[in-house]
Amino acid sequence: MTQSFAETVPQLCGLSAQFLRWRPDDFWSSTPDELAMALHNPNSEPTASFDRAQLNTLMKADSDGR
Repeated sequence: MTQSFAETVPQLCGLSAQFLRWRPDDFWSSTPDELAMALHNPNSEPTASFDRAQLNTLMKADSDGR
């Protein structure tokens, strides 16, 4: 079963902190495509694109009051 971007956000945020040394603000200000390029494994299969509008919708739905 394929997970949605929203379901993988905690893992992706952790990976970006561990491997890219990104702070949470760096993670949230990047687009999914930018994150994918930064974490790209040349041996992996391509994934569907995810645009900024979709990310903004998810961020608004799961806002922490900011």
